[in-house]
Amino acid sequence: MNQYQIATLFNEPILVLDGRISKNELELVNKLTLNQFGIRHDDEGWGEWCQIKKSIWVNHLVDIISVTNFNLESDNDYKIIDDENDISFLDEWLTIENFKNKYTDETPLL
Repeated sequence: MNQYQIATLFNEPILVLDGRISKNELELVNKLTLNQFGIRHDDEGWGEWCQIKKSIWVNHLVDIISVTNFNLESDNDYKIIDDENDISFLDEWLTIENFKNKYTDETPLL
């Protein structure tokens, strides 16, 4: 199983994927009742995180997995990210299953 870096976004734990989520990863995320979002980078292309949304088509940087839905209920909802204050990368790497187990109180489904 792949391990991904842990970060916090808006003080909530997230898993940062290497790019877009794969079909197998998305099936696992849905099975584990986690949330998946796209991150858009700035228009200048410096790779700064600037927006979170359920799906990103233009300026897509990475996908993330989270236990929270960040109050993004519809495909049109989004939040602006302040790259310097809202995101913090941790020196920790977990699989999707271990992320679910660590950051929720629910009994593991697997």
